[in-house]
Amino acid sequence: MTDIVGVFETHAESLGWTFNYGNKANQNLLTSERVVGRKYFLLETVTRTVQGSEFGGEGEIEFSGDFLLLVKSDR
Repeated sequence: MTDIVGVFETHAESLGWTFNYGNKANQNLLTSERVVGRKYFLLETVTRTVQGSEFGGEGEIEFSGDFLLLVKSDR
């Protein structure tokens, strides 16, 4: 199984962004810690849905969730 959260985290960090994963209430705690000019990739809880194949194959996996890309401004 693909760890979709790990994929987002690796990509965000390769771009120099700060990554955080969690529910919406915990994401709000980061508001005061943001640094001007730094980019933040906030990924809310991801759900995974597996749908079997009617033909005996592996079927498909669907991931859903929300994310925010934030940059704090000094204005």
